[in-house]
Amino acid sequence: MELPDSGGLDNDTLYAETHHLVTNGNLEKLSLTKVVKLLEDSLGVSLKARIKFINNEITKIVQRMNSPAASETRQRVQTLRRPLRPRKRKRGTDDDNEVELSPKLQEFFGEESKNLKITRTEAIRRVWSYLKAENLHDSREPHKINVNQKLKKLFGMKEQITIFNFSGMIRDELKTKDHPPMASDT
Repeated sequence: MELPDSGGLDNDTLYAETHHLVTNGNLEKLSLTKVVKLLEDSLGVSLKARIKFINNEITKIVQRMNSPAASETRQRVQTLRRPLRPRKRKRGTDDDNEVELSPKLQEFFGEESKNLKITRTEAIRRVWSYLKAENLHDSREPHKINVNQKLKKLFGMKEQITIFNFSGMIRDELKTKDHPPMASDT
């Protein structure tokens, strides 16, 4: 079946339909031929004479979609469509409770830490900031931490520790209300 010519179709209508198809379609699967076919089905007219115009409009639309302003707008629109649910915070975890520092940690943090009660997270954060300040990450193996004299007093005789064991070693130096000091203090 032969479609009528697109002579009576204005550029604004053709642009609006093209824009709708390109912005709502999967760009990896769309081609000029597919867009023209979809437009012909949608508008009911033959668009063979307007392929150059459609190709130029598709190029402009895709360029605008890939601009930094467009990606920011897309992120805002997506956020409006699907708002993120706030994370539910678990109460009563060890991270929320204040703990007493072991003598080793008190010595590590210095005089101001005597009888100081902080959360486990804050204790880890303080030791981590010390590691960064002293540049103790192994340059060849980034998941390993080189132990200096100050850390040897805290962690024992080890030359290196891994970041995977790091928080557990700190936890061993903390005293909670419910639990006595861990193995390092006994």
